[in-house]
Amino acid sequence: MCRVQLVGGIVERYPGSLPRDEALPYLTCLTHTVTDCRRADLMMHVQRCLRAFATHWGQIGAGITNHQATNLWNQVWMASLR
Repeated sequence: MCRVQLVGGIVERYPGSLPRDEALPYLTCLTHTVTDCRRADLMMHVQRCLRAFATHWGQIGAGITNHQATNLWNQVWMASLR
């Protein structure tokens, strides 16, 4: 949980500090976490981190193809709706 909070805080305050080659692995990990998450307190932190990623995606995900990003974001939204 601390790592999710830390990554979310870094992305919110310093979105340019996250290396672009690590954005896709982080988003993939968050996608799996939100899909498998059953605890409400952990889900709150994961969604806060995902919100930071979504807000600053233009700066973070500049080197990622639209197809890769679209698939992951669709998985995130579908898992969040459950």
